[in-house]
Amino acid sequence: NPPWDVIVKEVAFTGFSVNFEDRMPDNPVAYHIDNLDLNVKNIRADLAEPIALEGGLTLNETGIVKVNGLVGFNPMKTDLTLELSNIGLRSFQSYLSPFVQFELSSGTASFTGKTRYRGGTANRPHTRFSGELTATDVSMRDPVLGKQFLGWKKLAFRDLTVEMEPVRVAVGEILLKDPFVQVVKSPDKFINLSRVFSRSEVRRVGKECRSRWSSDHLIKNS
Repeated sequence: NPPWDVIVKEVAFTGFSVNFEDRMPDNPVAYHIDNLDLNVKNIRADLAEPIALEGGLTLNETGIVKVNGLVGFNPMKTDLTLELSNIGLRSFQSYLSPFVQFELSSGTASFTGKTRYRGGTANRPHTRFSGELTATDVSMRDPVLGKQFLGWKKLAFRDLTVEMEPVRVAVGEILLKDPFVQVVKSPDKFINLSRVFSRSEVRRVGKECRSRWSSDHLIKNS
């Protein structure tokens, strides 16, 4: 007799909400997911064929995420189209804080493109992203000066390709609109940019220099 086989034509979830926290950073990051919709088709018990997946959600009230494509489990592989829009950047500050000394005051990110994953060997999976990545209305604040020091209206990476294992990055075009930067030099010739883009271990230096910053040493480039 042939072995048992179970085929599920379609499974759909609509209107779900999920709240969770990532407590790995020093300051936990909260995620609020609403309007979670997921539709999966052609599921077989042996997972011998890829399943068709389509879904969407709202992230932290403003971000929109849409995905559709194929997911295979035997072997593991994905071919997905992604649309991410209006993803707020401030909520990810905790991931940056151990490595930099600036604060994200505002900004949103969007990505439109495709992602492809192949399991490959046990130690060499292959992942590829391709599309356009955009960061809009970004403002970075220097907490020592209490002022914005870097920002832009729009930064777009077009024809972007990112591959992992081995790592390879290619960009067809970079668009930068209305950039803003403030370079501040203290009396002891300490530049703010070298501080804000350094790891948090040297934050003490910035605090010691707080009283010595002066508008007389302000340079504005736009």
